[in-house]
Amino acid sequence: MKVQIEGNFYIESDDREFTLKEYTGKISKPAEGKTEGVPLFKTHGYFSDVQGAAHKFLKLKIGSSEAKNLLQLIADVESIREMIRKQIDF
Repeated sequence: MKVQIEGNFYIESDDREFTLKEYTGKISKPAEGKTEGVPLFKTHGYFSDVQGAAHKFLKLKIGSSEAKNLLQLIADVESIREMIRKQIDF
């Protein structure tokens, strides 16, 4: 599974874990015998459930908030949570 949360952020999963990744906007050099490279991602963590990955995404988004007071920060957090809820059914 690979779910785009927002912009360059994705949650991927396999049979053991969920991974929060961010596309860097870069493409790797093609491997020997290949004509194209693959997109490069920054991994923000590995989680046992999708809620853990979503929580990490929330923390990253809060860290980039430009809120100037507590009321603005609370509004930002609620907005981000609502966006996550729409993307991932909790």
